Amino acid sequence: MFAKNSRYLVALGFSMVLILATALAAIGLSRMEANNQRTVTLLNEQSTKTNLVSAMRNIGRERVIALFTIMDMKDPFDRDEAISHYRSLAGDFLSVRQKFEATRLNQAEKSVFARMLKSIQAVSAAMDTVVDLVLEDKREEAERALLAEAIPSQNELVHIYDELLDLQNGAAREAVAEVTRANHYTYFFMFVLVTAAISLSVVIAVFVTRRTGKIENALFQEKELAEVTLHSIADGVITANAQGKVEYLNPVAEQLTGWMSDEARNRPLSEVYQVVNEATHEPVESMVMLQQLEGQAVGAEKHALIRRDGMEFAIQDSIAPIRDKDGKVIGAVLVFKDVTEARSLVQQLSWQASHDALTGLANRREFERRLGELLESAKLEDKQHVLLYLDLDQFKVVNDTCGHMAGDQLLSQLATLLDNKVRKSDTLARLGGDEFGVLLEGCDIERGEKIAENLRQIISDFRFVWEDKFFEVGVSIGAVAITAASESPTLIMSAADSACYVAKDEGRNRVQVFFGGEKCNKKYGEMQWISRIRKAIEDNRMLLYRQNIAAIMSNDAEEHAEILLRMQDENGAIIPPMAFIPAAERFNAMPSIDRWVVKNTLEWLVAHPLSKNGRAHCFAINLSGQSLGDDRFLGYVVEEFNRTGLAPERICFEITETAAIANLSRAKTFIATLKEKGCHFALDDFGSGMSSYSYLKNLDVDYLKIDGSFVKDMAHDPVDFAMVESINRIGHVMGIQTIAEFVENDAILAKLRDIGVDYAQGYGIHKPEPLTGSA
Repeated sequence: MFAKNSRYLVALGFSMVLILATALAAIGLSRMEANNQRTVTLLNEQSTKTNLVSAMRNIGRERVIALFTIMDMKDPFDRDEAISHYRSLAGDFLSVRQKFEATRLNQAEKSVFARMLKSIQAVSAAMDTVVDLVLEDKREEAERALLAEAIPSQNELVHIYDELLDLQNGAAREAVAEVTRANHYTYFFMFVLVTAAISLSVVIAVFVTRRTGKIENALFQEKELAEVTLHSIADGVITANAQGKVEYLNPVAEQLTGWMSDEARNRPLSEVYQVVNEATHEPVESMVMLQQLEGQAVGAEKHALIRRDGMEFAIQDSIAPIRDKDGKVIGAVLVFKDVTEARSLVQQLSWQASHDALTGLANRREFERRLGELLESAKLEDKQHVLLYLDLDQFKVVNDTCGHMAGDQLLSQLATLLDNKVRKSDTLARLGGDEFGVLLEGCDIERGEKIAENLRQIISDFRFVWEDKFFEVGVSIGAVAITAASESPTLIMSAADSACYVAKDEGRNRVQVFFGGEKCNKKYGEMQWISRIRKAIEDNRMLLYRQNIAAIMSNDAEEHAEILLRMQDENGAIIPPMAFIPAAERFNAMPSIDRWVVKNTLEWLVAHPLSKNGRAHCFAINLSGQSLGDDRFLGYVVEEFNRTGLAPERICFEITETAAIANLSRAKTFIATLKEKGCHFALDDFGSGMSSYSYLKNLDVDYLKIDGSFVKDMAHDPVDFAMVESINRIGHVMGIQTIAEFVENDAILAKLRDIGVDYAQGYGIHKPEPLTGSA
């Protein structure tokens, strides 16, 4: 019975063991299949993510290249096409980004992706700003925006892409490692199971053998998939063991190093991966660096890779440890990429941002930066330096005679000549046009004056030859000391500029040191006015006043008023015109002022139509000789009439006698064009010129404004009275109405009435008041 029971028990036990072994085998195999499937899925996901990140980085690079193409284009049609391509890339990028976002992201990837979105917004905003500046033809500002914002933002974004790629690489390696660990455990489990199953059943042994074959095939496929993933990475990848021997190179690493993976295997890493510091060219031992950092991953940005054939590449690389399950470093993985083109482009842009394209000298921005450094050293170290401001005297003759190509050649030759005459520690720059600047480091003003005189003599002795013509050029030089007492780079530049102007006024081709004095201070003060004038125009702090012009001989005559100009300073105080107009005339700022006056007067008159009680119908606007000499000013005035819709009959332009004579042909064209539209014209300050009557016949004007210097004393000076009477008579003979200026009392008004002058203007008639209320 026992034996029978034992057989039953053995049979039952065998059956139970067989069932249990079968069940355990089924469970183990199921787990292996699940692990394999999960690994394949993870690797497919990582491969997809890697491809998407690489696509985003490539599109970002194409946008940067498109941006540089836009910056260099002159043809507006080509530029529009390039901008269209640039914007279409944004759509491509968005599509790829959305695909990446749709993938399953872990917490680390979500964190990096969130930073990537913020960085993308910054890059897009910076790049769009550059495009907008290019469209507005603000190329210098576009270059500054490109260097200061767009390129740094794009570099930051590239680092984020690298982080995402590193996450994908790490995830791929982790997936492979995870399935390897799981399969090792399964192998052990199956080994025990197969050993037990062999004693119970050959069938189980055969089954386990067959299953083992399938598992090995799955592992081989997984290894192949891992290698395919590494092959698809756009960066070079090298793995090495703990002894610093190479184990694997992916295709990109083979191309960059010149070594095939098979022939590089088991060779020292330093032999295959020869890296030097790009600045010092000293070798960089990657494995030593890894050990010193105690296994922490590190990246370097200024390395160069020397390929097997000796060719050198600028690279961006990083090295990270490979650890076993106990945390021991068993090798290292190197990831690197070729950044030669990008780094060269950055260097080129940096050079262009600080140098003049024509002469190769430092440009004004770089000059001012170095001036700031010298001023700081003067204040902190009590050193002395000198700034020289050079302005060529006969450059316009070369340009006008032979053209701008000859002028450019002259500037290039002079730049080379001067560069050979200054020390290496000094700074020679082209400040713009025919102006140069020199910073003499560690030099007092006495020695600086001698150096300036030497440079002046060198330029004076220079003979420029163009085709069959010979030219002599001179130079006016302003010199100023840079000491601890100097206030700012702007004031130093202004002082040197004013000294240079004095040198020109004193006869040109000479050196003037800025020691203050009446002449230098006057020029210096005028130059300060220019910046204040421009700022006042920008801030709309120019003010329009009016002064009425009264009819003397008829109560039915048309009412007149003259537009006068004032400026409001930063504190709200009113500045009279004679405080800033002379500076504006000297530095050619009058066209800007005249444009502002015309624009705002016309707009005010449109906003204040004629009242029924007969206020002034015609308003007089003074024009400077500089505006008459401006080819574009006439077109501007016509455009303003068309834009505002104001009737031209309401405007009388006043032109001084001297300005009309200096620009006679243009004055006649200006008068004829606007009179045809209905404008009136007055010849201002008549009588103060040398040839008033002879030129009057050539100018089709409606009014003569008798110079106030004759009018103000005519009541008691018979000569002035006779002058006023003569001008009035000549004007009436020619059919021109007369206006007397500086009418300050009733006695003058009575004299004017006696001789038949048509209109009177002055403080005795009306004191100027702000242009408010009705017309």
